[in-house]
Amino acid sequence: MIIQRRSYKDLIPVLLCILILGVGGFYVAINTVILPSVPAPVAPTEPVVPIAPAPTLHAPRLISPPNGAIDIEHTPTFVWEEVANAEGYELVIAHNYDFSDIYWSVSTKLTGYQFVEGLEPSSQYYWMVCAKLNPADPNTPVAYSEIWTFSTPKPLPAPAPTPPPKPATQGIEYIMPAGSVAGSYVSYSRQLNAGEQVTGFVELAGQYYNVDWSYDWHFEILGPEGELLHDWQGHWVNTPYHDFSFTASHTGRYTLKVSHASSYPKNLIIGICPAGWG
Repeated sequence: MIIQRRSYKDLIPVLLCILILGVGGFYVAINTVILPSVPAPVAPTEPVVPIAPAPTLHAPRLISPPNGAIDIEHTPTFVWEEVANAEGYELVIAHNYDFSDIYWSVSTKLTGYQFVEGLEPSSQYYWMVCAKLNPADPNTPVAYSEIWTFSTPKPLPAPAPTPPPKPATQGIEYIMPAGSVAGSYVSYSRQLNAGEQVTGFVELAGQYYNVDWSYDWHFEILGPEGELLHDWQGHWVNTPYHDFSFTASHTGRYTLKVSHASSYPKNLIIGICPAGWG
């Protein structure tokens, strides 16, 4: 075996790396190489664009119907002031102040609304307006008005039924000539329908002498067949006036007849309803 002799200089690196310290242990010192740090690459930054603030809305100011108004008609016109930057409005009408019972809600771009649908009578209503920046956007900024109230009037009473028109009253005046042994008479007739009612009066007046005291006058109503329906006898002084009425039992022509036997002419006055006697 050939033993290569090494010089002392050849052992210096080994002696430098291994150091014997203390008793019973070896410590190895490892040289640590610290590399210089390299900064991380920085991404290019985009320019910052400032965000413009959203337009603001102020609360709509209500105009009509006035707050606390009473007897507002059932088709009122709601009016409010225009709100700057608002693109639309929502009118809300409710039965109560907290709007948990909404009666009507409508969207519009105008500053008024004619309520043609009709409100209920004798009712209290509350209303407000919501201004919207962009009505198409459910998250759009909004501004609410105050809450106003009004009431509607009581319903008008039903009109009284109109009574049927009263038949016209006919007045007849006639001077009956002096009577004779056969007497003097005059008659008037008219076509009546079954069930038609006739009312009136007959009066006979005029000059008389003592001889007339013994004479009476007659008023008769005759039916379509000439049947006697009513026969009344009066006296010149005691009973110169007579009221009468009758209902036609069937359709036909009815006749009124007045007669007297006085020696003097008499003034005949008849008032009868319905008119049309001749």
